[in-house]
Amino acid sequence: ATSGSVRYAWKTAAGWQLETLDGPGSALAQHTWHHVGSTLGALTANGRPQVYYYDSSAAALHRAWWDGTRWLFLTIDGSTSRLAGHTPDQVGSAISATLGGDQPQVFYADATGQSLRHAWLTAAGWRFETLDGPGAATAGHTADHVGSAVGVTQMNGNSQVYYYDEIGQALRHAWRPGSAW
Repeated sequence: ATSGSVRYAWKTAAGWQLETLDGPGSALAQHTWHHVGSTLGALTANGRPQVYYYDSSAAALHRAWWDGTRWLFLTIDGSTSRLAGHTPDQVGSAISATLGGDQPQVFYADATGQSLRHAWLTAAGWRFETLDGPGAATAGHTADHVGSAVGVTQMNGNSQVYYYDEIGQALRHAWRPGSAW
């Protein structure tokens, strides 16, 4: 928090190793100098770490992943993203990540839209939707301000998403038992 960086730690036979993954102080290629990492979610896919985190300087959602040789970086959503379907909104101030099948899914706050966003990786690239809150098109959605806190888990192969409804002061739950939320 003090340096505005994401740190990475791993254990070897020699003990714990540490490095600054992204943000000020990182020595890695393609890192940003923005303040990052005030919120983050992490997962392992195919035995390799992936980290999803908030860039407070750009108000965007970032991804860092290990390809087996080096760390790679991508701005997934927010005003500095170049991906089709991204929003220019301030996104990522609350994040939770999971694997849906063998692909990453990320659920995160859209502070501008006061809604819950969902991004998932497919063979064709990243896809996006406003899952709940203002602007959502899903059945059973609310117009309340949602998503300032979010958590996700897998149950029977389905994402179970839990998040806060600020107006209703309640916990909301979304799940996808088939082709629709």
